[in-house]
Amino acid sequence: MGIRIMEKNKEKPFRLYLPGALIFIFLFLILLLLIIPVIFVMAGLLIWNLIPGEGKRARAYTKIFFSIPSLFWAMSGLTVDIDSKDTIVKINF
Repeated sequence: MGIRIMEKNKEKPFRLYLPGALIFIFLFLILLLLIIPVIFVMAGLLIWNLIPGEGKRARAYTKIFFSIPSLFWAMSGLTVDIDSKDTIVKINF
């Protein structure tokens, strides 16, 4: 995982590369901020599953919520190239 940003201007070359370990540290810090809302969402889905008559819809939303991490796992190995007028951005998942 990494992000590489390169400038197309040959006179002043500019390159920035963020290695995967640094990105994981940033994601871990963001995860710490998101852990409390995630716990509240999980508790809300559990309570919603217990309401009579709402089980099917609640289970569908629960499956969607818990499938989000598998989407990120499936993106591993994906490379995205963004080419603009001034820069080239390459993102490796």
